[in-house]
Amino acid sequence: MVRSKPSFRVMRNGYDRFAVDSFVDDVLKQISNLEEEIASKQATINDQAEQLSNLKERYQSVMSGIAAREKAADDISRIAISEANQIIEDAKKNADIIVQESIYKAKMVLNDLVKISNETGALKKEMKDQLDVLMRDIDALRAPNLPNLSWLDQTNKDKD
Repeated sequence: MVRSKPSFRVMRNGYDRFAVDSFVDDVLKQISNLEEEIASKQATINDQAEQLSNLKERYQSVMSGIAAREKAADDISRIAISEANQIIEDAKKNADIIVQESIYKAKMVLNDLVKISNETGALKKEMKDQLDVLMRDIDALRAPNLPNLSWLDQTNKDKD
């Protein structure tokens, strides 16, 4: 490292040449060492700058991948919601059709029940009328007078 201001022994024609040369050699070595250190640090900085550049590229790649995936997820979500809404709408329409068919069939069954009820009432009245006629006919029937069967009893006694 650079020392504080150097002091050289003064000689007849100037400073001590060997001391100055030694000092200059030391300073040149320090400068050389510092230049090597600077070169090493510069290489490290360049490597780190390249790594930073690579990391930025990877980051951009990852971010664009994420953005693409987010867009795809949004598109899929939108499509899924649209399809779900369509399925719900179709289900509602099908349910309405089924309900309408059920109501129609229920009306038909009720109409048939009304017809059967009316026919049953008419048939009941007709059968009641026929039973009334039959009862009158039965009431009008008179059993014939039976002959005197005492003669039969007499013939049975004779045989014994």
